[in-house]
Amino acid sequence: MQISNGGNQQFTATGKYSDGSNKNLTNSVTWNSSVITVASISGTGVAWASQPGSTSILASDGSIHASATLTVTAAPLISISITP
Repeated sequence: MQISNGGNQQFTATGKYSDGSNKNLTNSVTWNSSVITVASISGTGVAWASQPGSTSILASDGSIHASATLTVTAAPLISISITP
């Protein structure tokens, strides 16, 4: 996943159970960012980009965990203005 500096991204955690069922665990897992200077993440899975770089976003419930890579890029130039 890639976002621009200053942006945010919602992550979703889905649990798969031994009976084959799936459940949305987004609001019940523990979220962490491996490099919090690049992006922090809320308890509800929203990552906020702070500076360009890369971080692993981690979701865990006890000994079960998963991760995804988040890359933060420099904010793109969107306009130029000229004044006398």
